[in-house]
Amino acid sequence: MPSYTDLVGKEFEWGGRGPLTYDCYGLAKEIYNRNEIDLPEVVSPTTCSTIHEGIMESMEGIIETIDKPEPLCFVGFMFKPPYMSHIGIVLEDLIRFIHISDKTRVCIERLDNLLWKNKITGYYRWKKN
Repeated sequence: MPSYTDLVGKEFEWGGRGPLTYDCYGLAKEIYNRNEIDLPEVVSPTTCSTIHEGIMESMEGIIETIDKPEPLCFVGFMFKPPYMSHIGIVLEDLIRFIHISDKTRVCIERLDNLLWKNKITGYYRWKKN
């Protein structure tokens, strides 16, 4: 699996698709591209309360819910009920994930950190054709 340390610290921007700025889906696209998987572009609302629901709706039939984390799966978090308001990508060790927000920039954190652990809404796998 490729390294992602060069992404750490990159700035957040709605609609950012790199290489200098990303939004959460732009970061996911970059991670997948580095693993030779081309995620489709999605059009989503530009508010935190609906963006991830829009992304998940746009990807219906392309991703599937899974019971436990696996490398490169999406992990969803709920900070602003009732919407899944944040996503990240689980790394190969299944303990860490990479994500971005307007507050943190790109960073790698642990799934078992109390801030994240209690906010997980689910894991989602890219369906392979």
